[in-house]
Amino acid sequence: MRNFKILATILFLGISISYAQQRPAGGMRDITPATRAKNTVERLHKELNLSQSQQDSIYNYTLRQAEQQKNRFDRSKENKDREAMRKEMQAYRAEHEAKIKSFLTNEQKEKYDKLEKPGERRRPEARQ
Repeated sequence: MRNFKILATILFLGISISYAQQRPAGGMRDITPATRAKNTVERLHKELNLSQSQQDSIYNYTLRQAEQQKNRFDRSKENKDREAMRKEMQAYRAEHEAKIKSFLTNEQKEKYDKLEKPGERRRPEARQ
């Protein structure tokens, strides 16, 4: 009976570990630019109650940016200068944030600032 419990525990752990490791290869990199733009607009609409024209403007902008980001990521695989990539990414984020804010009202900008605080957007389910 004791051997059965040990065997069942090992089997359960093995299945749990293998299941936990099953996720799409590449993670977020496999998401298309259109899907990424759609997800951004949906998230912002949910949080900021965007008008239809704001949704369209943000979608068009984030679609172009997502395509450029995909190209930038492909280039970064070849470039090993991490400091230069970090600086480029910081500049991109600042520009992206400013452009998104240009589509928002003052009230929405305040909500957006709170929403985009470092760490706030990442894994909201972990904060609960």
